[in-house]
Amino acid sequence: MDQQCEECEQRSSDLKRCSGCFQVVYCSRKCQKRNWKSKHRDICKEFQSTHVTTISRSDNSKAILDLRKLALHDLNNNSSKDMKRARSEAEKLFSGYQILDDFKKISDSFVSRRVLVAYISSQHPYPFRHCVFIQDKTDKEMMVAFYLDYDDPTPHFRWEEVVPGNYLCVKNPYIHCFLDGQVGFRIDEPSLITVLSF
Repeated sequence: MDQQCEECEQRSSDLKRCSGCFQVVYCSRKCQKRNWKSKHRDICKEFQSTHVTTISRSDNSKAILDLRKLALHDLNNNSSKDMKRARSEAEKLFSGYQILDDFKKISDSFVSRRVLVAYISSQHPYPFRHCVFIQDKTDKEMMVAFYLDYDDPTPHFRWEEVVPGNYLCVKNPYIHCFLDGQVGFRIDEPSLITVLSF
């Protein structure tokens, strides 16, 4: 699929993405530098401050998540969101599990017998795999990326259900650090997902 260079508008299928915001592409380092100076610098920094979660390093060089920046977006337009009902449904479905509806209560390591309940707020623009944004009860938003074998979620759920307005239940959630520096939830098994639709 051809994309267009942000600076010279040349179209190609082999453009390089901005490593800061991942939102724009360039055909060459020259175009990237020119565009950075003329207009992209401020846009990129603004985007990173609100959307891209950083990983800090401790004295022993072990990667540590900066939990203050866990939330990617802060959205308040949720008039149709009914987290209490979703949590109640999850409690019925997952008897014996701790139900979580706040990202801050989730760590970057595996903990069993927990279920995250979150509102599917929007589709993620990543073109190469299924990704969505989900919101917790405080309206914080994070990414969920699906890494399923053959991209096949059946019989656990259908892709048509993973749409804004529905709710996602994630068994045993943990914060994943993606190679591009973002954090979110990586789903490797379809059995970890249940979709709630009201």
